[in-house]
Amino acid sequence: DNLPGICTAAFRGTGFRTVDFSDGLEEIEFVGPYGLASLSQLQSVTIPNDVEFYPADTGKGGARTFTGGELETVTIASPGTTIAVEMFYNCGSLTTINGAENITEIGQSAFSGSGLTSFSSESVKKIGQYAFLNNTSLASLTLGAVEEIGGGAFGGCSALKTVDIEGSAGLNIPNTAFGTSGSSTDNAAPIESFKLENGTPPTFTTKVKSTLK
Repeated sequence: DNLPGICTAAFRGTGFRTVDFSDGLEEIEFVGPYGLASLSQLQSVTIPNDVEFYPADTGKGGARTFTGGELETVTIASPGTTIAVEMFYNCGSLTTINGAENITEIGQSAFSGSGLTSFSSESVKKIGQYAFLNNTSLASLTLGAVEEIGGGAFGGCSALKTVDIEGSAGLNIPNTAFGTSGSSTDNAAPIESFKLENGTPPTFTTKVKSTLK
């Protein structure tokens, strides 16, 4: 009781199997970088929207709250939730997000290197740079009225074939959003079906163009 927060790397490498910030941990207001990283037995996490996940000091990386562990399932319990910078970075076992409709913003590299096979959310408005970079299992993407997608957000998603975005009038998807293809870099997603209702699509690389139907 009366635990206001989890400091930097406080529970790193411990044996928790589940973490639920909305049941028994309601008083926690913040979690520092690497606070719950490298938990080899962690299976599930439940996150409300009133917990701050702090990044490291400027220039030293993101939150990396759960990085390096065996986390499989994340439940987003409250509307208006922001996924912090690098929050689930390199969580290769993460395959399921429950309550994705409660996410409004995804920070830079938040799910980079995760094991998600699909992502669908009507509520996300902003996706940061490299948010899903090298998510090699991601096969489909569905977004609602998203307003911003950062460069490299889906680069290296080598299984991504289906993209369906409602978008918004001011959305301008950068050319690098789905990776690039060239002599020095080749991490373009092999997209076969791309739909955008509103906004400006990217100019796809040669590799992506060759697979579009």
